[in-house]
Amino acid sequence: MKGGGFQIFVTLVCALGSSQIALSEVAVSSFSLQEGDFSCGAEGTLICSGNATTSAAGNLKLTPDPPGRRENYTFYTHTVGVALYKQPIQLLNLTSNRPASLSFNFSFQIEPGYGSPSGDVWGDGMAFVMFAKADWIGSDGSSLGAYSSNGSAGVKTLAVEFDTHLNENIDFDNNHVGIDTTNIQSNQAEILPFKLVEARRVYSWVDYDSAKANLEVRVSDGAQRPEQEIISFQKNLTELFQDQEVWVGFSGSNGDCSCFNYYTVFDLSFSSSHSSSLVSSTLPEDDTKSKNSKSSTSLIIIILGITGVLVAAAALLLICARRKQKLRRQLSASSAAKCRSIKLEVEKLELYDSLSASMKKARFSYQQLCAATNNFSEEMKLGSGGFGSVYRGSVPAGGDGKMQMIAVKKVSSESTQGEREFLAEVSTIGELRHQNIVRLLGWCSEEEGSYSLVYEFMPNGSLDKHLHQRSGSSRKTDKHHKIPEIQSALPWKVRFRIVKGLADALLYIHQGWQQRVIHRDVKSSNVMLDDNFNAMLGDFGLARVVDHSKTLGTTGVAGTYGYIAPEASMTGKFTVKSDVFAFGAVCLEISCGRRVYDVSYPPDARLLVDYVWRKLSEDHLHEAMDRALDGVRDWKQVEKVLHLGLLCSHPKPAERPTMQTVVEILAGRMDMPEVPKSKPAGDYYSYYTSIL
Repeated sequence: MKGGGFQIFVTLVCALGSSQIALSEVAVSSFSLQEGDFSCGAEGTLICSGNATTSAAGNLKLTPDPPGRRENYTFYTHTVGVALYKQPIQLLNLTSNRPASLSFNFSFQIEPGYGSPSGDVWGDGMAFVMFAKADWIGSDGSSLGAYSSNGSAGVKTLAVEFDTHLNENIDFDNNHVGIDTTNIQSNQAEILPFKLVEARRVYSWVDYDSAKANLEVRVSDGAQRPEQEIISFQKNLTELFQDQEVWVGFSGSNGDCSCFNYYTVFDLSFSSSHSSSLVSSTLPEDDTKSKNSKSSTSLIIIILGITGVLVAAAALLLICARRKQKLRRQLSASSAAKCRSIKLEVEKLELYDSLSASMKKARFSYQQLCAATNNFSEEMKLGSGGFGSVYRGSVPAGGDGKMQMIAVKKVSSESTQGEREFLAEVSTIGELRHQNIVRLLGWCSEEEGSYSLVYEFMPNGSLDKHLHQRSGSSRKTDKHHKIPEIQSALPWKVRFRIVKGLADALLYIHQGWQQRVIHRDVKSSNVMLDDNFNAMLGDFGLARVVDHSKTLGTTGVAGTYGYIAPEASMTGKFTVKSDVFAFGAVCLEISCGRRVYDVSYPPDARLLVDYVWRKLSEDHLHEAMDRALDGVRDWKQVEKVLHLGLLCSHPKPAERPTMQTVVEILAGRMDMPEVPKSKPAGDYYSYYTSIL
């Protein structure tokens, strides 16, 4: 725990205890909220307003999160969120009446939503803010949630803005940092050397020197603090706010535009220092003895008080540590004894140094995973394949005794995935953050050459099981969570939401991240379903990362028959268009309720895409629809997904739409292009010749 504020240390560190000590009658002088510590509400660490929420992982979200992500983009227009640390910061030392010097550091990510086709228009942005009141929330759009609708300050405000939208007569650029004190028009602003919406994570340091009345801002796309500030701004904060207290936090917004962003804050640390005046060095000679005596007495009292506080803190820390140890012993006593100790050698690889700080900290020990999965027992196994097996498990979620369900993908020693390839996947795929992508929580590397990936657990399993395994039998449970039964059939409303969610995920990895990701294994068994049956794209074991300027993936045929684009099977090369083909196959699978390739059908109907195209040519497309959907009210929507599935499965890659177009069609913002009545012939080699 960073910082020297004892009262905050006690409040945050002892979450395991049944009781808490909180010395918060005065404004704080330091605190540290690390990744996962954010929480809204009366018992939380933040005062949240508007659309601001905290995720299950304990990160701050300034604009809407699921399920809104899967709705029409208008759900995100005019959205604004503000989150402030729950206790104020003291600008003046109450004893010396001296102004404080302040230091903040925080990190965040701006994830792009829908932008213009050129990709240069995004949501409005976010800001690090200081408010004179804790209950203030500004307007959306260019006001960034920090200022009122006319752009002026509703309360005394300081904002360090991270602007991602060019507003006429206000901004000179759509990628800059600025300092605002009276209105949204920045007092000083500078263009950033990297794109805010493309950065994996943005790190910022805001320092105020009260002696010089100077505010410095540093920004980087890496965790290393830059030596040179990007902004140095003269301003006396005590004159700006006049009051002794301010509330600090973050604000963000989207305006009236089909373009928007998501703003996630990961951590925030603060410390302050004041000039001391407890003992005067300029006393008159005749009063020196008396004053020194009084000062000595005061100093002794202060020392005794500090000593008592430190002793109490040490005792409380010891109690919390013992409770935490007891919890861990209870969790792992039955299974950890079965696990052998394995020395980790991963640090010896140069690639380890390229991992982000968050991914380095996300490493699990073999003993932890062994205890979580009951020594990787058969009763905890969720499935297996050529890569190895997947197990469910439970690990402590924070220090309050709660448990979090996880899925552990244990790569077999017979797998061709090497240690360097494994770490490369962790360093890239592990950084993907999207509400329709299964999140990688951590990893484990063992000396013998077998590896494990730890994912968030998806309680409703895979789409494949719900479409094709309708037994309705009960699934396994454990003492921490009840796993629901597989339903007899998914209603169309849920299926359509799954189609949209999968499309959003593919758009993100193709265009929305800093690098282009080609999944190469999109299929229904890799589409997981969360507790609300939302689509979560998973299993990036075959995925490859390429620059946005490049088109081709790596050579080598991978994937599952029926989902593999014909040009990929013939040439061994994968592109984003081969992912689009697989998406089309899943669309047909969802609409028809049958596998993309099924030997139980006659030879001319075994391949689903051929079967649906024949039904279209016969003007009997409705016969291809899943019989479980008989009576569905929105046949036009089913027809749209069937047409979209055929369009994405077009034999000619150049005729397939991009995922951006697919998303627009599903949202109703773009008309469906004409689909050929019969299956066209493919021309794969000439296509690749044209793009080389």
